[in-house]
Amino acid sequence: MGTLGLLATTFYTFLPCFFFVFAGAPLIERTQGKRTIESVLTLITAVVVGAILDLTLFLGKAVIFPSGVAGLKQLNVISLSGVILSLFLLYRLRLKVIPLILLGIGFGFVRYFLGL
Repeated sequence: MGTLGLLATTFYTFLPCFFFVFAGAPLIERTQGKRTIESVLTLITAVVVGAILDLTLFLGKAVIFPSGVAGLKQLNVISLSGVILSLFLLYRLRLKVIPLILLGIGFGFVRYFLGL
């Protein structure tokens, strides 16, 4: 049931976003070069980046502190090591995003099957 929930959430979260992007692309193309529209789009871009950052911090806290309380005793060391390893692979070794996602999936399967 968890997999079905994940698929439904992904479908209903991302499908409308892609629909609006594809539907709005011709409109954006026609507005290129218009200063007012470009200013508004710059503000929208800033809002989207802020929303992504907020969601990243919210989900990151839930992964690193699964109990919901941010404290040293509640720290999930395995998850924190996965985050640090991912950042190292991404920024230091310049690993591409898709292989990093696949490694994360593998890491998750190993944790699940080992019961960690």
